[in-house]
Amino acid sequence: MALSLPNELEKRVNAKLAEFKFTDALIDLHTVNAESEPELIAQKIKILCLLGDIDSARVLFYQTDISVCQKITIEMVKGLLGNLRFDEGIELLLRSLKSLPDSLDLMNLLFSFFITFNAFDDLLVLLDKRYFDAKKIAANYLLRLVVRLQINQRTLDSQRVLALFMVRLQGMPPMQVPWLLLSHGNKQQANALLAQLSEDRQQHRELLQTHYFYLRAELPELFNQLIQQVNNDEITPATNLQFNRILDNQVIVPPVWESIDNRIMWRYLWQYEGKNYTFDSWLHQKSALTALQNTLPPFLSTDDGVACLMQRKGNIHEQVLSRLSLFNNKPFVLVTSHSIVPGAIAALMTLLPDLYYIKSAVIPVTNLSSDKRAINLGPRFMGGHNLYELSRMDRLIKKNKKLLIFMDQRSVHPGEGAVEHLLAGQTVCYNNFFAPYVWSKKLPSFWIDARYHEGQLVYELADMPDAAEFEHETDWEKSWLDNYHTHIEAGFYGGIGVGNNTFHLAEKLIPQAFAQQFRKISECLQSA
Repeated sequence: MALSLPNELEKRVNAKLAEFKFTDALIDLHTVNAESEPELIAQKIKILCLLGDIDSARVLFYQTDISVCQKITIEMVKGLLGNLRFDEGIELLLRSLKSLPDSLDLMNLLFSFFITFNAFDDLLVLLDKRYFDAKKIAANYLLRLVVRLQINQRTLDSQRVLALFMVRLQGMPPMQVPWLLLSHGNKQQANALLAQLSEDRQQHRELLQTHYFYLRAELPELFNQLIQQVNNDEITPATNLQFNRILDNQVIVPPVWESIDNRIMWRYLWQYEGKNYTFDSWLHQKSALTALQNTLPPFLSTDDGVACLMQRKGNIHEQVLSRLSLFNNKPFVLVTSHSIVPGAIAALMTLLPDLYYIKSAVIPVTNLSSDKRAINLGPRFMGGHNLYELSRMDRLIKKNKKLLIFMDQRSVHPGEGAVEHLLAGQTVCYNNFFAPYVWSKKLPSFWIDARYHEGQLVYELADMPDAAEFEHETDWEKSWLDNYHTHIEAGFYGGIGVGNNTFHLAEKLIPQAFAQQFRKISECLQSA
């Protein structure tokens, strides 16, 4: 029995999937039934699940002899989980693992599902019980677990799983590995891997972006070599035609259909962001943004690249500039989120030469003149160790410079001085470092967001509560943070944020939203 799609049909179906024409792709497979080729059945189940038609997918699945092709079961499990039917999906997955205990695909699928839910304790217990064999779990999943553990300050657990990953490491190491080793105090091994990464010229820019401050302080010779090499590299945007194709959404990066965490996130976010759209049309917008996220940054790493973007602005910035021009001789603060579209900050820095942006990570390594206007306050803006940058911020305010800040860092957690709000019924945390600062200086502040519309960058500007109009700091601070949250909500529920990168919100919301269901799944699995 043939196990591949006929060439013409395969090309036709895949082309329609790439264009998000799920219904049209399904029509091409309308004759597929339980007696058809297994690969065709698996493809049809995938498309039915992408369309949310779980009932039809389930009927086809249970009519089929699934023993002839494991992929049919995998697509059904992914379809159930990807439609947030976790109880049914995990039940099928566990039942399938009993009949196929050596299936690496099924085992990795379960492991990835646990990572999506930040189920660290469960994963560690199951690794200890050898339910998951660390030698067989995909290495990239082990690394994802290490990173999640480290971000959540589970240092000892992160160190233990990293040791399992290092046994599997072959060839060039992933960029995060030296950072993880340094977090565990293993400087010698980290330095060796940094030297190994530096041998690949294509990685020099990312190497500096990821390890900028450590390289500068601990490996100055290597740091200077990398800086010189990066500065000598000519980074120019592609031709105007290629650049414009990206901005006009003609370059689409389809979602990774095979990734279960992506499927879960797409479906979950669609319920809120895309409630006024069909799933496939909303997903098309999200994927257009994915293309921007993946392809625009290299173009925007030079002033010439930003200039190409600015040439398309038309009259879209005049209203924003007109409002802000009233504060030419005064300092003010622009507040935004990590959901803002790529290119928006680079363009804003060009429009406002007195604007300085504040980062919690390393200063990006580009050839942009605006990079000199970056202020690095360190992780989570816990700036006590970076007094120079704090004093620099004060000096800039005295000179009537402007500040751009983000308040929704992924690494902010409850109990760390963060402010908590509810979004989609779940808790999100915002950094509270800046509210006292803005109050103490009585700085005017504005919310700013941006999106692409017909290939042009469109900004949204809104006043935030003015500290000068409040008598008590606590009253103003609550009003200010509530106002910030209102703008986050507007994007999340389908306002200007439609198509924005809200994955960082989904990563925190999903484990909370389905915590009760997941606990039942975990208890069932651990008692098995």
